[in-house]
Amino acid sequence: MTEWVTIGLVLVAVISLFRKRRGTLVLGTQVAAGRRADEEHRRQHPGKPVLSTAYDFFRGEKSLVDPSPAALDDEIQAMTRAYASADADRRSAMRDALSMDEFYELSTFAMRQAVFALRDRDHRRIIDGATAVAMLDPSRMDWRDTTWDLNRVYYAGLRIGADIDGIVRAAAALAGVDQQKTMTAFAGGALVYRRRIESFALAETRTSHGIGLVSRSSERWKPAGDMTALATAIGELINADRYQLDDVTIATKSYPVWFNAAEKDVSRLLKRARAVAHISGKLRPADDVLNERGLGIMLWVMELDNEQTAKALYTIGPSRSASIVIQERALFCIVIHNAIISGGEPAETAATLERFRDPIKQLFSAYQ
Repeated sequence: MTEWVTIGLVLVAVISLFRKRRGTLVLGTQVAAGRRADEEHRRQHPGKPVLSTAYDFFRGEKSLVDPSPAALDDEIQAMTRAYASADADRRSAMRDALSMDEFYELSTFAMRQAVFALRDRDHRRIIDGATAVAMLDPSRMDWRDTTWDLNRVYYAGLRIGADIDGIVRAAAALAGVDQQKTMTAFAGGALVYRRRIESFALAETRTSHGIGLVSRSSERWKPAGDMTALATAIGELINADRYQLDDVTIATKSYPVWFNAAEKDVSRLLKRARAVAHISGKLRPADDVLNERGLGIMLWVMELDNEQTAKALYTIGPSRSASIVIQERALFCIVIHNAIISGGEPAETAATLERFRDPIKQLFSAYQ
């Protein structure tokens, strides 16, 4: 049973709570539906923004790989504690005053608290994170996001030995009707999680600030060395460059489309990978004004079964012009400059991407 199958056993009860009311799930529609519901809600409950600011992606405040404290943490922490001590009418009014965008700030807060709890083992952070999730209104956002926020809080609670069932159930009692059902159903899946902690689709890594979290997919993951640390180090490398690190995912896979050869030939080589990690970053606004072109960088880092397979991929080379490949022993990396929205000049060429070659090769040489 893969990690995704296991986590699905826990979330199926949550999803079933909404199926009859919301109909079949269609990717891309939930956010739009949440936005429409929020706009209608704001017309009925006009008011000023509750939060004074927002988490900044380009300061790394939305990444769980290596978060550091931000001023908004204290503001939301105070809000969650006031919410927890309020009566039912006041809690309802507090939820009504929040916008969809502010719900997502609470979501980010909850996930950040999970990481900070892993670092300092402070159970109060788990309580604050669970309370923030309880403040969310799933009808005014992509309701599925509320389960992923809780996923991170639950993971951290289990890892530090908190009474996570009790914490989530207590927080659920403070939530609105729909969110209460979601949180209660999630807590009911605790036994499944305790059997397989990796089923959370998360993995821990180490940075200069302490523990961080990376995403974990369900592909083969049998590296000979600490490839999570290697992927994190490469993420830090691009973060020190023109890009803001977006995400690191381990136990994933790469795709033949990025290589300059027939799909069947590339697929045969990619299937021989012992482990694959994906790192992504977005070009900072100083280089891409308002990030209007959606420019970014993607890297797939692989440990192949042997050096010959890695060399074969290196010889094939990339299919895109703004790409380079790097190989050292059985390790391989493809670096791709991508634009989500076409138009305008790219920010990189193969020649400019060469600046990553020596630093990545040095990391490869140190891998063990």
